[in-house]
Amino acid sequence: ALASQRNYTNLENFAGIVRLGFQPAIFWQQGISISHGSFMQQQQDTIYSYYDDFTEFTQTVIGTDLVIGYSYFELSGEIFYSTWSVPFFNGEDFERDYYGKAKAFSLANYAAYLDLRYEPPFISGTYFAVRYDILRFIESDDIKNIDGMDYNPWDNDVTRYQVAFGYKFAEPVLLKLTYMDQKTENVETDPDDYVYRAILTVSF
Repeated sequence: ALASQRNYTNLENFAGIVRLGFQPAIFWQQGISISHGSFMQQQQDTIYSYYDDFTEFTQTVIGTDLVIGYSYFELSGEIFYSTWSVPFFNGEDFERDYYGKAKAFSLANYAAYLDLRYEPPFISGTYFAVRYDILRFIESDDIKNIDGMDYNPWDNDVTRYQVAFGYKFAEPVLLKLTYMDQKTENVETDPDDYVYRAILTVSF
């Protein structure tokens, strides 16, 4: 929030983002993107005092997105693959190599979503939409090679389903009703989270 007294940004991080968009057909838009940069933030804590350059740990993301529209239907989606270079934290301190630098891990994950939207011609100003999201973490050989670290993948997979109904009362006024169900895998309690939302948007 703009009024917050806490600094939630890290100005030491740099990243580059490139996206190429093209339209192979009148009904088809396609995009290809890539980004690379540092992402970690220096914290004011004693465990960070011996290591002060986290900008060398980076993330690289490669993705593609599409939009296909036909008649009253629109299909859109995106998939991306991400690789991370991260320091190994053993719960008390950062593990270091022979030269005193934090040991680097190579991690990876991918995510995708698919969204189908329908605007019925017989009810002007309305739409129905469904979305399917996934987030998957790929097993890490670096984690496998650590004594006592037998869990993989390195984080919990997530699957999410959403449905939405929207009605536009006027050009600047939109009412949206949504339902989302989210399942987190690889967790002993196997939580199943869901939420209902009603959102009224007024643009001016």
